[in-house]
Amino acid sequence: MEFDQLDLQKALKILDALPQTIKELLSKHEIKKEELEPTLKEEPTPNKDPQTTPTPCK
Repeated sequence: MEFDQLDLQKALKILDALPQTIKELLSKHEIKKEELEPTLKEEPTPNKDPQTTPTPCK
């Protein structure tokens, strides 16, 4: 498979831009994650008090 110079330059330009694109996507994701943080917090499940009186057998 042969590539001409123009194809290689296009590919290099795309590859050079990728790290910046990834950083932009990650920064957008971080902002969204921080905005959602209050709604994502798990509320602790209430602990049941241990049963002190035995259940009678039937």
